[in-house]
Amino acid sequence: MRYRGKGFQPLVYQPFAIVQALTMPRTKAQPPKPDIPDDWRYETALGEVEAIVRQLETGDLDLDLAFEQFTIAVARLQQCDHFLRDRQDQVTLAIETLDNLELD
Repeated sequence: MRYRGKGFQPLVYQPFAIVQALTMPRTKAQPPKPDIPDDWRYETALGEVEAIVRQLETGDLDLDLAFEQFTIAVARLQQCDHFLRDRQDQVTLAIETLDNLELD
């Protein structure tokens, strides 16, 4: 077996490591938190997305402007998604707190 420098380690068949990797629970990677301004509102962001979609559906925008508007819409949707996930976590925590109070 040839070695390629000091740091090279030959690959060794390790069935346990493969089984362990395949059976580990997979977690969904959370998307990075988007930049959300302090005065941000869900309804406003959703309205912006709807307006952009209407513009894109007309087909009257230049390609550069259409891409720019699409990019803005994606950013607003990411903000909305983060907002909804955060609120869902808050509701879940509140429900768990209520459940724990009922058990006591």
